[in-house]
Amino acid sequence: MFKDASQRKFDLLLFWALDRLSREGVLETLQHLSRLTSYGVGYRSFTEQYFDSCGIFKDAVIAIIATVAKQERVRISLRVRAGLEVARAKGKRIGRPFAHSPIDGDADCHRGLLCQ
Repeated sequence: MFKDASQRKFDLLLFWALDRLSREGVLETLQHLSRLTSYGVGYRSFTEQYFDSCGIFKDAVIAIIATVAKQERVRISLRVRAGLEVARAKGKRIGRPFAHSPIDGDADCHRGLLCQ
């Protein structure tokens, strides 16, 4: 996208919402938007009308929303970890299933290779 922006293949980046553009955090998001501006490319959020490269408070609003998006990503990660811990505590096996399940410690017999 930035390569096309630098070549002026478009003059406006329309994104659904800021959290769909970037969840990297305040500094990185502002750097992305500044980079677009330096290429002469404007930006606008489809669902958040206050995100417009022409507004006077654009940087403040963007910083706040980017922080909220990053915090949501952290919360999701914490919820997933908590859910995995609960599952482990209940004795559930987490991860990919075994390719075979040894019976009485004899995996070859289970696969029907050496059974008599």
